[in-house]
Amino acid sequence: MSDDDRSDAKKGTVITTNVDETATPEARRSERVPLQLVVREMIEDQPRQCLSLDASEDGIYLSRLAGQRGAPHDQMRRDVQLELEIPGHDEVIWARGEVMYDRFDAYFHGSGVRLADMASTHRRILRDYIAQQRVRRLSAALQRARARRDPAGPN
Repeated sequence: MSDDDRSDAKKGTVITTNVDETATPEARRSERVPLQLVVREMIEDQPRQCLSLDASEDGIYLSRLAGQRGAPHDQMRRDVQLELEIPGHDEVIWARGEVMYDRFDAYFHGSGVRLADMASTHRRILRDYIAQQRVRRLSAALQRARARRDPAGPN
């Protein structure tokens, strides 16, 4: 990221840097769901705490305060080691991720990360948790739709 780009980001302009030009929402294998998890990210042996904003079985979007990391991922694809804590599970999920793109604004640095490698048991835990969140969100949306259609409720 150039000094001009950093200046634009400080002014509130959103800057996106693609590490992989094919990294677009259309290229995703599975739909992401809103999911806020505390994630520990290790880059070049430096730990950083992030918050996930959404996730799927194959990828996750991480957000952290701007300036929390020294070097952005815009020079080349970067591998990151991730530790995810899934509510209701004692085991910490470990995964190797590949940063596909970075997004900067005045306050936050976000990264789209493809989950490249993880133990099959960890992938199953993540997949099941995301499926539960999808069902929970769809059930809530269905209840809201029914309530709008029949404001008097069940008789």
